[in-house]
Amino acid sequence: MSAKINSNYDRTPFWGAKTTKELKYLQQALNKKIPSVSISKSCFRELLKIMIQCANGEDENKNFSDRLTIIADHFVIPENEIVLLLSSLLRAFQLATKIASTKQEIIKEDLIESLKIPSEFAEDFVNILHGPKRQYVERSLANKCPKNVFIEKIDWRIDVSLSTSSLNRTMESSVQFQLCLSDGKIILFEANLHVFHLLRFNVALVLKEMDDILNRQLFKIVD
Repeated sequence: MSAKINSNYDRTPFWGAKTTKELKYLQQALNKKIPSVSISKSCFRELLKIMIQCANGEDENKNFSDRLTIIADHFVIPENEIVLLLSSLLRAFQLATKIASTKQEIIKEDLIESLKIPSEFAEDFVNILHGPKRQYVERSLANKCPKNVFIEKIDWRIDVSLSTSSLNRTMESSVQFQLCLSDGKIILFEANLHVFHLLRFNVALVLKEMDDILNRQLFKIVD
């Protein structure tokens, strides 16, 4: 089998239009195109076990270097190549779990037909990918992804000034807000009725625009 990546593949594979350097290394290593690197099926499965533990966040404080050293010594492969192979598998795993709707057969076909991964390795990878721990791995990867700060809770109250040093503000109502953010910060601000109605109008406008975008027809069927 040729180890060259198929540039004439008839669809975009699950990793996108650009093949990352990790996937290129994985393709070369599994096709024995790297000197001193000969990956057997048993070696590949040992790396898959470590990969799934790393992706799942198991034993985060545990040092995996000893296990990688044992694998390198047992299968007579340089340890730096074992580390590169593990990182490449993790990258492929992350890309494969990025789109939850991608079917098992599609991923397997992309690995074999486009990336030219030997079928025996592709089958083991797909079986691990769609194994019983998939939901826990997806949750762990989602928690590790960088996220924007969001509002967890909003508290508000209406404050009416009955008497102040300024007669113009007598009996003037205002709305006080307290925003609790996901990073633990608390923001307090006050808005008079005019600003509050302006805020309410702009929020409604943004929601309408979002709904218009969701309902917008991206493609038109032409007979």
